[in-house]
Amino acid sequence: MRNGVFAGWLNQKRAAAAGVILLLGLTAVLAVGNTMRETQPDGISCLETALNTGELNWEMRSYLESRAGSQGEEGYFVKGVLAWLDGNVDGTVELLSQIGEAETENAEMIRIYTPILLNEAAAELGDTEGLVENSRRALEAIGASKKYRNNIKLCWRAVEPVVQSEGKIQEAAKLLIWYLENVRGLNDETRIALKGNIGQIFSLTENYMDAMFYYMDALHNIEKARGVEHQNYYKMKLLACVGDVYYGLQEYNRALEFYEQVIGEEGKDSKERTVQAMAVINGTDAYVMQEEYDQAEEMLEHLEAMIPGLDPDMADDMEILRASERAQIAMGRGQLDEALRQLELAGQWLKEDKKEVAYYKSIYVRYTYALYCQYSGQEEEALKQFAEVAEESSVFGLSLEETVYYHMAQIYKDRGDLENFSQYRERYSGQIQKKAALLRSGYVARAEQLYRYGLLQQKQQKNELALIASAFGIAGLLAMIVWAFRHIGIWRKRSWTDPLTGLYNRHYLEYYLKKNGKKLQGQQISLVMIDVDHFKSYNDNYGHIEGDRALKEVAAVLKYNIRAADMAVRFGGEEMLLFIPGIRLEQTVQIMERIRRDLKERSIEHKYSLVSTVLTISAGIFSTVYRGQDIADLSRQADQVLYSAKEAGRDRYEAREDPKEPAGL
Repeated sequence: MRNGVFAGWLNQKRAAAAGVILLLGLTAVLAVGNTMRETQPDGISCLETALNTGELNWEMRSYLESRAGSQGEEGYFVKGVLAWLDGNVDGTVELLSQIGEAETENAEMIRIYTPILLNEAAAELGDTEGLVENSRRALEAIGASKKYRNNIKLCWRAVEPVVQSEGKIQEAAKLLIWYLENVRGLNDETRIALKGNIGQIFSLTENYMDAMFYYMDALHNIEKARGVEHQNYYKMKLLACVGDVYYGLQEYNRALEFYEQVIGEEGKDSKERTVQAMAVINGTDAYVMQEEYDQAEEMLEHLEAMIPGLDPDMADDMEILRASERAQIAMGRGQLDEALRQLELAGQWLKEDKKEVAYYKSIYVRYTYALYCQYSGQEEEALKQFAEVAEESSVFGLSLEETVYYHMAQIYKDRGDLENFSQYRERYSGQIQKKAALLRSGYVARAEQLYRYGLLQQKQQKNELALIASAFGIAGLLAMIVWAFRHIGIWRKRSWTDPLTGLYNRHYLEYYLKKNGKKLQGQQISLVMIDVDHFKSYNDNYGHIEGDRALKEVAAVLKYNIRAADMAVRFGGEEMLLFIPGIRLEQTVQIMERIRRDLKERSIEHKYSLVSTVLTISAGIFSTVYRGQDIADLSRQADQVLYSAKEAGRDRYEAREDPKEPAGL
C-alpha cells in the first residue's frame, strides 16, 4: 500500500471513529455490571431485547407491527422503535417526539427509552441542542425505577451522546454525579462503576484531580463492598485508570508501575484480559515517549498471549494498536521501511474493522502515520495529517494537540519558516500553560471537596490509608492525593528532568521562575537557545540511537561549562536552553564560546552536516532585565536570535541585548 492509499483509508475511517470515546488508547468506560433482565415477549415488553441488541426476529416484529396501530403514547413508541430498528432516523425523531407523559402499563420503559432513542437519533443527525435535557429525563426515569436504577449500562447509554458531543462532555459528568448523589437504592457495584465512569470523563477533559478523587473513592468502595460480582475487574480497571492519570501528567514511570500491576494479575475472562491488553498498549506508549524502545518492544510482547483470549472485535482492535506501536518503535530506531510495513498492516486491519471497541484508534494511527511522513521527509503530507489530528483531538478531547503542535513547529523550523515556526511554538506553549492553569485551579476545588467529604480527616485517616494502600501499594493512588497537598504548585505535572539527557525540562524552568520571580526582579538574565546543526540529517543517517547519544554528549558539555547558579534545559527535540542569571551579556558570551569550543573538540563525527565534519551547534543569546516576563516570550526572543545565527551560516552564536532595558549590573 502506498502512502496516498494509506491516507485514503484513514479518511474513510474518520466517520466511524467520530462519536465514540477513548482516553489515550483506553478501552471503553466502566460500563459492565448489572445487565438488564430479559423479559418475556408479552405485550410491547419484548422490545426490551431488541432495544439492547438492535435485532428483532420476524415473529416479534409481526406481533409488534400488529400493535403499531394502537392509539396514544404506546402506538407512537412501538412505531418509533421499529423506525429506529430499520435505521429510519428522521422517522424515529418524528414519532417519538409526539410522546407525552406515558400512563400505560409499559410507561416505565417508554419514559426511559424515549429520550435515549431521541438522543441517539439526534446524534446521528448532528443535532446537539436537546441532548443534555433528554439525558437528564432518561436518568430521572431510570433512577425512579426499582427495576432499572442499578442498570449501569443503561445509565451510560443515557449520557453517551452527551459525552460524544463537542463541548458537552462536562455536562455528562454533572449528570452522572447528580445520579450518584440523588438516586436512592443504588447498590455497591453501581456506585463503583458510576465513580469509575465519572473519573474517566474527567480524565478525558484533563481534570486529573477530579478524576483521581473519583478513582480513589471507587477503590475505597471496592475494599468495603461485599459480594460485588465484578470486583476484580473493577480493581484492575481502576489501577489502569490511575496509570492513565499519571500518563496524562507525563509521569511515565509512575504510570508504568500501575500498568504492570494490571498486567501481572490473572485475567479470568475477556473483560479482565481487555483491561490488561489496553494496559500493555498504554505501557508500550509510555516507554516510546521516553525513547526506551527495547522496553517498549518487550512490553508489547505480552499481547501475544492475551489476544487469543479477547472478544474477536477487541482482538482486531489490539492488532491495529499493536501495529501502530510497532511502527513508532521502528521509527524510534530509524527503521522507516519497517515502520511503513506496520502502518500498512494497521491500515488493512482498520479497513476490515467492523466494530469500534477501542475507540478513536484510527486517530492515533493517523498520528503515527503523520510521524512517519515527518521522519521520511514528506513534510507537506505530515503537516496535513498533523493538522487533521489536532482538529479531531480538540473536538473529541484526546489531548494530542500539545505533541502535534511540537512536531509541526519542528517541521517549520527545519524549513527555516520562522513565521509558522513561531505560530506553532506559541500553540505548543499555550497547550502547556492551559494544562498548568487547569491543574492549579483544580487543586483548590478538589482540596475543598476532600475536606468536605472528610476523606482525609484525622479521625478516619488511619483506616483510609490502610484501605487505599492495601489495593494500590504504598506508592499508589493515595500517594497522588498526598502529593497534591504536599506540593501547593500542583501544576508541576511532570518530573523536573528530561529522561534522556538528565537536563531540566521546560516545566521546571517555569516552576523556577514562578517560585523565584521576586528574587530575580531587576536582575540581568540571559537565555541561550541552542540547536544542534543539521540534526535531522544526523538522525536520518546515523540512526536514532546514535542521535540520542549525540544529544547526551551535547547535554554533558552544557552541564560541564555552566556555573552552579545557571540552568541547562532540554527545551524539545534537539533544542536546549541555558538560563543564566546575574551576569552581563559579555560574560554569557564567554560561557557560550567555551561550550561551542568544547563540543567541537570532542570530534563527534557528522559527515552529513553542511557546515562541518563534526557535530556543531548554533545559539542565540538574548539578554534582558527580568521584570516577570513569561518564559514563552523570553524563549521566543532567544529563538529569533538563534534564527539569525543559523541564517548567518550555523556553527556560531549571535547575541542581542533587549533594547528596552539598560545593560544592568
